[in-house]
Amino acid sequence: MVGAANTHAAAHPALAGEWGGPQVRMSLGPAGGRIEFSCAAATIDAAVHPDAAGVFNVAGRHEDFTSGRATADAPTLTTPARFTGKVDGDILQLSVKRQGAAAETYTLQRGRRTKLIRCH
Repeated sequence: MVGAANTHAAAHPALAGEWGGPQVRMSLGPAGGRIEFSCAAATIDAAVHPDAAGVFNVAGRHEDFTSGRATADAPTLTTPARFTGKVDGDILQLSVKRQGAAAETYTLQRGRRTKLIRCH
């Protein structure tokens, strides 16, 4: 099912570049991307190819960070996730649905620089 999400790859170019919003920043490239949040991070496993309406749906992984110190051998809190949304010009509406959690929605802008305040 992971590969099924990018069926429009030949017709629509992949999203690329830096995107930012309140407490979230995303970097996309031809092989997928990385998203950073205040207390979490995520990876997108494939290029993000929106359809003709600007809609996309891709798979990846989400990792929650814990506050305070962690030992080097502490297990990571990584779960499968779906990244869905819609791009309209330089605005991207992103929904992140982690396994076992409610979806979280973000509004990002192409080229926007974002400073993250990390959890402590």
